[in-house]
Order: sequence, then structure tokens, then C-alpha cells
Amino acid sequence: MPTWLHDLDTLRSLAEESGPIADWARLQRLGRHVDTALPTGLHFLAPMLALLPDGLDAWVTGGGLGADTLWMLEVATELGAAPAVPGAWTPTLEAFLGGPNGRHAANTLVRLGAFTRAHLRMVLAADRDDDVLVAWVLASTPVGELDATARAIAEGLRDDLEQGAPRVLRALELITPGHPSEFQEDPEHTVEMGAELAGREYTAPVVKGSVRTRSATLATQLSQGRTTPTTALVQALAALQRAPAVHPAALCALSWEAHYTPSGDPLIDVMERSSRAPADIRAARMAVRAGAEPPAAVADIAHRAVQLEHLARNPALAGELLQLPWLDTTDSFLRAAIALVHPDCVPPLLDQAETRPLGIPLASFAPTEEVLTRLLSLPVPADPDLRYDLGGALVSSGDPAALPHLRALLGHLEPAQVSELKGLALSIFNQEL
Repeated sequence: MPTWLHDLDTLRSLAEESGPIADWARLQRLGRHVDTALPTGLHFLAPMLALLPDGLDAWVTGGGLGADTLWMLEVATELGAAPAVPGAWTPTLEAFLGGPNGRHAANTLVRLGAFTRAHLRMVLAADRDDDVLVAWVLASTPVGELDATARAIAEGLRDDLEQGAPRVLRALELITPGHPSEFQEDPEHTVEMGAELAGREYTAPVVKGSVRTRSATLATQLSQGRTTPTTALVQALAALQRAPAVHPAALCALSWEAHYTPSGDPLIDVMERSSRAPADIRAARMAVRAGAEPPAAVADIAHRAVQLEHLARNPALAGELLQLPWLDTTDSFLRAAIALVHPDCVPPLLDQAETRPLGIPLASFAPTEEVLTRLLSLPVPADPDLRYDLGGALVSSGDPAALPHLRALLGHLEPAQVSELKGLALSIFNQEL
């Protein structure tokens, strides 16, 4: 068990203040307790929320969720977070659907499998941007009888439909699995590509006529007997007086839906729709649930969700996950989140020279005696970025024992870095460096 540098009561008192000291105190508490008020401007908090399911319910339903933090919950659900009781977050999220950031609430409801036709009406009344269309076209819950759904879409988007539906078509392009540049003028090939993306082999029937006629015929065949937002959209488009040709993106999406076998897990279904390897994603998550090892590579958001699910079941693997070859800036947020929730994985990284470049930046998110002890014994790094990271970690510890080492380190930093660390140290230690 880690030895925390600061007790929760002291941090709670500091968190009630304002400015940098409040954000610092909230961050210090976050690894052990989800506050209603979160530190500001820290993007890694979104994946971090996915690692703290026990405190997430209280944060969402107890007044912590706001219009400016909806995006955090959206990312957390994308990474696998969900309410302990299905549906518990729905009333809170519904209250945001008509607001300026309602699309984030809509996307979150989609990922939880709780997005309904009533939600669709609320969202369309407030915001008709493409992102909102993407949210509900991706909805994994039934939307009701096809004709009624098509009429609801036509009513909500009449202006767009009468102009040839450019934004509807753009939405279909955005949500279609695969890459738009791969869409073919050959409708049969487009249908086969949609099936392949769904993990199925399919040979499209031979249809005679122009590309426009063949596309319309294949769209009708793929829509038959099915009720989804995509089939409703295609029907609404077809009913126009001057109906546009069925867009290849729409044809690909219809084929994907027709050939995809739902997993029963809304999160998996949404992630697989955006993945080029749905069978691999599903196999990985099911393996984790059965106690097996997940894939070693973390290539996209779906694989990250697999890794975090594995971590939730096996906390001792935090150190291994931190050292995986993750690929982009989102991964640095995930590393910080893992370090804050599992600070015991940071000291071993500081002990070894080869892992120290990873451990020093993460030390800022692991406020424990064990981490501070190692920081105080480190030599000044040769790398200028690591020198600055070391200064940040010493300040973030909030322990007076760090001050002599901080003062010695200032002479090795750039003037702008010195100024920033001095300002942060003044707010945390209440004294000049």
C-alpha cells in the first residue's frame, strides 16, 4: 500500500479555496476520492474517471457533472465506464440534451445503450450539427417503427433534406466504418466492403442498371425488414421529390448494419463500428473477461478500453501497462491517470535508468512517500525536458523536504521554467523558492 504524503481532510480544506492551490489539492485527492469539483484544464481526468468507477456514480448524479465536463464523461464511457446500476445516469444526462454541449450527453447515452427517439427530438431541437447526427445514427437501441422514425427525421431536418441533404450525407460519411476515401463508385463492391468491416464475407447480388439504380436497389434490399436510424435516413432521403443518389457511405453503413452481429454490450458495439478489426476487438475484450491476457499493442481507443478493463480486474499489472508502446498524446493522459490511481507502480520506474524517463513525468501524479524518497535521491537529468519534469514533480509533492532540491535544480532550468515553478511553489508551499 502507498504511503500518502497528505491526509484527505487537509486536502479537502485546501480544495475549497480557489486558484492553483485548489486544483493541486483536488488532484492530490483524486486518486483516492472523486470530488464533486475536479481540477480544471487537465485532459487526463477523462480517462481517469474510467479508472474510478466507485466514485463516478456520485460525481455524475451528485452535482459534479456540468456542461463544461460532459466531454469527460463521454470519453470515460468510451473507455468502458458505466453506472453501477444501468440507467442511473440517464436523468442527469437528459437534463443536458437541450444545452450548448448536449452532443456530449447524447454521445454518452449512445455509448450506454440508452439513447431513444425522445432524446433524438430533444437534440435536434437544440443542435443540428453533424456531430449530433453522428451520435444518434450510432444509437444502439431500437428507434421504433421505420415509417414513423423516417417522418421524425424528415420533420427535424426538413430544410437540409430539401436542399439535397448535404449534412445528412456528411453525417453518414462520418459514422460509416472504414475510410471515406475507400468508398467505391461500384455499389456492389461498397456493399461487400461494408460486410467485410462487419467481420463477414458477402458477395453482392448482380443488379442491372446505372450506378444510381443499382445503389438504390441494393439499399432497398439491405434495409428490408430492418429498423435503424440509418435505414430511416435512407428512406427519408428516398422520399424527397428530387431524391439524391444513395451515397456510397450510406450504402456501406447499411451493409455493415445488415451483416454485423451485436454483442449485447453497447460499448463493444459502438467501438466495433469505429474499428477496422471488430472481430479482434471483441475477442480481446471477451478474453479479458475470461481472465486471459489482452493484446500487447494499444492501437486505438477500443484497445485502450480493453487494457483498462484488464487493469480493473488485475491492478498489479499497472506497471506493465505504463510501459506499453502507446502511440499518441491521449496515451500520456492514460499514463497519468494510471499513475494517480496506482502510485505503487511509479517507484520501480524511478529505480531503473532505462525507465526513469517515463517515471519522472509520472511522479507528479503519484504523491507518496515512496516516490518522494526516490526523487530526492535522483541526480540532475541530462535531458532538459526531464529536468523540468523533475522540478514539477518535486513541487507537486507539496512536501517541504523537496524545497532544497528544488532550489538546487533551478540553476539548470530555462528562465521561463524557473518562473513557472516559482509561481506554483509559492501557491503550494506559501513561500518563495
